[in-house]
Amino acid sequence: MTYKRRLSHVAAVVLMLAITAANTHETSETDVYDSTLGVYLSNAFTRTFLLHMQGNSDMSIYELYRELARSTIGSHVTLYNQNRYGSVYTNTMREYFPYLEAE
Repeated sequence: MTYKRRLSHVAAVVLMLAITAANTHETSETDVYDSTLGVYLSNAFTRTFLLHMQGNSDMSIYELYRELARSTIGSHVTLYNQNRYGSVYTNTMREYFPYLEAE
């Protein structure tokens, strides 16, 4: 069983929400390349996540998911367990990042 499949099973039991950069049948794609080091440093999912969390913790989880899905090319951003989590439309990222100031 893959890590992502285990995560989806754990999420269903623990009543947590998980957002992943790719679904259970793919890997996330590289995005940020450092020519000095000659390596990829990150992916579009992480870059987009960090960009939107800077000063924007009042963003709903759904809005964040939508931006991640739109910006992550080559893999499918996936929300696991949203049906048991609560409202991804009204719950914001402030619960997870209370120290970030909203814009």
